[in-house]
Amino acid sequence: INRKTIQKGEFDVFGIRVINILETQEFDINAKATKIIKDGKEIIDQNNLNKIILKHRKKLIIEKNKEENVGIGVEVAKDAVSGTYIIDVEVPQYDEIYKIYVGVP
Repeated sequence: INRKTIQKGEFDVFGIRVINILETQEFDINAKATKIIKDGKEIIDQNNLNKIILKHRKKLIIEKNKEENVGIGVEVAKDAVSGTYIIDVEVPQYDEIYKIYVGVP
């Protein structure tokens, strides 16, 4: 699940799975709210993006041919702007950026 509605002042968790097919290595998990979609328009307003507080493990070590599930906690401030917040989750060893969408009514 990469899409949820979270009320202002509430908290929820998204899960991602990190798989390692190489030798044991450390993975960095970087998550950041990057934009808001409101009324069909993209808004990049750092003040409002900071109203989404992300809580997650920043680093993990995974052995060869193993996987780890990582929770990305999302807390929405009570004074957050309504809209859809797009959160980019990046693991540098992967080529893709995983997107999380948080609807704030």
